[in-house]
Amino acid sequence: MIAGERLSMSNSHITDTATLEDEFPWGITMKRAGDDLLADIPPWYSNNFCNYGVGSSADGKHQIYFCGCFNLTGAKIHKVGIDGFWYEFRGFGPAHYDDGSKYGSPTIYADAIGPDAIYTLSRSYHYPERRWSWRLQSEKGKISLSISLTPISKTFWFGKPRGPYIMHGLPSPKRKRTFDVWGGFIDFCAFTGKLKAPLTGEIEIKGISGMDREWHKRIGEDPMKPPPFHTVLYYNAFSLTNEEIVMLIYESINPWTGEVWCRQGRIDFPSKDLICIFDDFQYSDDGGLAPNKFKVRGEHERGSVDLTGVATERWGELRNVDGIPVVFNQPFIEWSGKITVDGEEIEVSAWEPLS
Repeated sequence: MIAGERLSMSNSHITDTATLEDEFPWGITMKRAGDDLLADIPPWYSNNFCNYGVGSSADGKHQIYFCGCFNLTGAKIHKVGIDGFWYEFRGFGPAHYDDGSKYGSPTIYADAIGPDAIYTLSRSYHYPERRWSWRLQSEKGKISLSISLTPISKTFWFGKPRGPYIMHGLPSPKRKRTFDVWGGFIDFCAFTGKLKAPLTGEIEIKGISGMDREWHKRIGEDPMKPPPFHTVLYYNAFSLTNEEIVMLIYESINPWTGEVWCRQGRIDFPSKDLICIFDDFQYSDDGGLAPNKFKVRGEHERGSVDLTGVATERWGELRNVDGIPVVFNQPFIEWSGKITVDGEEIEVSAWEPLS
């Protein structure tokens, strides 16, 4: 416990379904005035609604990837990859909340308002059905993405809105008695929907997506002091999904002492309706700011893990929606190895974005 806040080494045991109060923790991590969402208020300095996914067209002819983050402070950047060509979306309007009158279910959205706001973005949670809708569209309709997402496993938690939270890092090298902590959840989902783009026309798509929700807070000494731009973070976070396995691991480490602040992991086997705690993992890489090789090993409740990852630039060319090239590099990790459960050995072959 720091400054009266409950902290946890691991929240991997929490499997509660995320509710509307978790998606929108009014009066706890975020506030609003009517339909307007207010900028993050210290010591809560960030509320993120993130989404990333990989998939293909229904006929298998096109490969699709998308990622982005909707932040109340204005960071609303999304990228859509189609067959190796990336498109970047910037310039959204202010964040708003709809209780269901406009989108049918509680929704966070940004409309195209003003000369720099040329895209529309929305994320709806259809609770208690436990389904999301996610939409992205350019002003002139050159590119649009609309998908429906249904979770394929139990919710993975970083921390409930009121805690306990997990450690994330320090706001700066000079503020070693002030800490970044965070909470939130991620649901790994199967999605179906439609994509419209110059490269493809309008097509049906399907795949796997992570619906990520986060809230970040400062605790300790001077938590209300505005954060500097040189936050110190030392953490590892990876996910892996395929038809048989959904895995998520996270660890944060004191960058000066090497002390492990948090280590949590979980592996779900959806077809077996089985959840296994995987806090006892060992992570390593080949060093540097941008490692190329990764290893994850350890024991979970019903077996073991032995995985190797290799960084690869699966897609490296980014264009804006008008087709103008933009400098960009998006690495991915290709995972291989095996995971055992109850004596059964499962061969793993999957690739995930490295963010």
